[in-house]
Order: sequence, then C-alpha cells, then structure tokens
Amino acid sequence: MTVIWYPLKDRAAHQRWKDKLRRLGIPKFLTVEHWLYDGDQHGIYNGAGLFIVNPPYAFTEGLPPLLEALRAALAPEGHRGEITADWLGG
Repeated sequence: MTVIWYPLKDRAAHQRWKDKLRRLGIPKFLTVEHWLYDGDQHGIYNGAGLFIVNPPYAFTEGLPPLLEALRAALAPEGHRGEITADWLGG
C-alpha cells in the first residue's frame, strides 16, 4: 500500500487533475478527500486528500461509516464540509 497526502485548494482544477490520473488506469487507486468548506475559499487551504494505491480490503470495507463521523466532527462552524472516497482505477 502507498499513501500520498495532498492539499485541496480549487475544486475545478483538482477535478481536472483527477480526471487525468483516472486515465492512467492504475489498479486499486483510491482517493479520500476532505473539503472543509461548502465552496472554495480563494487563497486558502480548502482541505486535504489522500491517494491510496492498493489499500487493504478491511480498510475499504471499514471506511464508509467513518467518513460521515469525520465530516461532522471536522467541518468548520457554519459549513457542512464534505468527505468523499472515489476509485480512480479498478
């Protein structure tokens, strides 16, 4: 398993980057992202993500119930925030 942390700043630019990574066809390539704010806050850190290549089965099975609890606990006041998990490759 390989895990890479990255900052989230701009949703549109980040989505274009993920689309390019998806086309690489890397198997078992998972992203987990925590967007702190309901919309981009220009010029500041908007969240963080993890690229996880070849995550263990138990990790992927145990992840969904944790995401909502983390989102609720970490969202800044006045924002709902969002945490997502998305497979970029098989």
